[in-house]
Amino acid sequence: MSLERYSSSAAVTAGPLTTLRIIVFALALGVTTFAGFAVSHNINKPHAFAGKFDMQSWIFLAMGIVALPLGMMLPRVIFASGRTAPPMNMPPGVAPDQARVLGVQQRIQTSAIIGCAIFEGAAFANTFAYMQTREIAHLALAGVLVVGILAHFPTAGSYERRIEDELRRMGEEETFRR
Repeated sequence: MSLERYSSSAAVTAGPLTTLRIIVFALALGVTTFAGFAVSHNINKPHAFAGKFDMQSWIFLAMGIVALPLGMMLPRVIFASGRTAPPMNMPPGVAPDQARVLGVQQRIQTSAIIGCAIFEGAAFANTFAYMQTREIAHLALAGVLVVGILAHFPTAGSYERRIEDELRRMGEEETFRR
């Protein structure tokens, strides 16, 4: 099953793709804006790089370091675990094939939001720690986490490929069950 079954694959993916792009961009923009405020707040104050860390600094750094693999792995696990779940909030009269596509799109959006939220929380925490301590390591880690958020930004081609791959995988699983 692929997106070619519909009159236009762009029409099937345009709305959800745009929504996901806005969500990912907004999450990254929120952290970046707060980081800009924190930098401007500390602009003329002395800074440190890997100086003496207190317990709170270690906790914030640990949050950021744990968030890096968690924000990459957990969305994949959530996406795969949703394969057997029925699509939610389907409008009445949706054809079964179209419902499958919409279900995959919902799973893509949910997993991306969860991954971005993990990165965003740790980025905010480290930006806050930078604001309090003026420790550049916190700001650098927050920057890496923002890159993690932006890594979830979908291109049209990758989005369509991911849907097609998942529809193919679901079709293969159904074939094996028979």
